[in-house]
Amino acid sequence: MKDVTDRKNRGASFFVALAVLLASSSSASFCRTELRHPVNLILQDGQTVWKDPRGPLSRKAQELGLSPEEVQRIRKNVGYVICPGNPADGGALASEGAGMLVGNGHQIVTDAHLFIDTYTNKRREPLEDCRFINLADPSAIVRLDFSSEKTYKFYTLFPEAVWYNDRAIVRLTHRILGADPFPLDLDETPLKRGDRLIMISADQNQLTFSMPRHHILFYMQDHKFSDEMDVNSEPIAQACTVMAYYARTARASSVIYSDCNGTAKASGSIVLIRKPNGNLAAKALHTQGGKLVADYKPFKVGSGVGPDNLSFALSIGLDANVYDDIMAMERANE
Repeated sequence: MKDVTDRKNRGASFFVALAVLLASSSSASFCRTELRHPVNLILQDGQTVWKDPRGPLSRKAQELGLSPEEVQRIRKNVGYVICPGNPADGGALASEGAGMLVGNGHQIVTDAHLFIDTYTNKRREPLEDCRFINLADPSAIVRLDFSSEKTYKFYTLFPEAVWYNDRAIVRLTHRILGADPFPLDLDETPLKRGDRLIMISADQNQLTFSMPRHHILFYMQDHKFSDEMDVNSEPIAQACTVMAYYARTARASSVIYSDCNGTAKASGSIVLIRKPNGNLAAKALHTQGGKLVADYKPFKVGSGVGPDNLSFALSIGLDANVYDDIMAMERANE
């Protein structure tokens, strides 16, 4: 299978979205001076030299304060969301990102733009060939269920323009055994600058480290076509912090600006927080990165900052209304 990327990487303030196209690349190792542009890798507060904060989950677990049980839970519940597109046109609308099991483990949440092309607003048909591939050992590969309007919800049909609602819930054709999804954080107390986050991705580009990978094969369109690809054998993890936060409104989801590092393929990455009781909860989905000219610059955002100086990762909240919709979907499909 060709290297399929989500090519959406737009710089934005809360009210303005600026579209930027990301180029894809291989996952070979690079040093800072060799990183090919464009790529949104952010120089975090207090740093003078960029150092890749990302790494394989197994290597980052201690730094992130994750127990062995939490590592296995993440691997079971987080994975790839892949829509191969139509082989007849070379998979022109193909996409790849991340998603997470939610509720009773029969649904995932991810970014809507993985199913709807951001430039044309066309659906990445045939959607019934989209799959969720978790990062457990062994991986589970499950089709997404688009058989009726009761099995999915797009929070926008125009993810480029309505980026602040770029989310989707989709039912799986069958539940993954042993799944124990993380709860959504329903506490809508505003996050503060400096609050700690953990971002989990299925894959990203421009990695400065190697990832263990394995080969998968799956069939499409009732076995008329087959496709194969190499996928990571575990997630990519990083620690990052909140830089700005906007509470949800009647029009828009909550929005987190952070210094998480994201490239193409990071769309749908899960943003976790550690609650006061010590438990992990899912807070948001990564959806965008900053302007390509902001590479290696300190985080900047605000009314006085020009678009060429914006540097951030943007995540859309998994708010209480998303939880309500997950529960409603479960009831509708009992």
